[in-house]
Amino acid sequence: MQRLRKIFVLSILGLLICTLQARGQTLPKFGHVVIVPLENHSYSQVVGSSSMPYLNSLISKYGLATNYTANTHPSIGNYFTLTTGQILTNDDSATPSSFPISQANIASLLQAAGKTWKDYPETSGNYIVRHDP
Repeated sequence: MQRLRKIFVLSILGLLICTLQARGQTLPKFGHVVIVPLENHSYSQVVGSSSMPYLNSLISKYGLATNYTANTHPSIGNYFTLTTGQILTNDDSATPSSFPISQANIASLLQAAGKTWKDYPETSGNYIVRHDP
């Protein structure tokens, strides 16, 4: 699975580089990656909506992942998919200590590379330990 994921990522990067080279452009450098996932809203309720002007200004300025959709239900499985690239779920019924995740994930890979990361969950409602991957 790990090898397949690496091949996929390298293929995407290769396509990106080929496309940019064909246009005479270089791959832009970046120092930060920000992901703003939303729940319980459809694409049309968010993108282009006048009720979310700041988020839409970020989309216009920085970009939008247009091919990302939920893979599982409930939400916890989607958090794992977003961070590990795999469908892992505790079915929202167990605490993290009773369902340990040992797969490589974006946080462990960043830390191994000497980088930092942060998570800013807002308006997430009442905290329940089983919702913490």
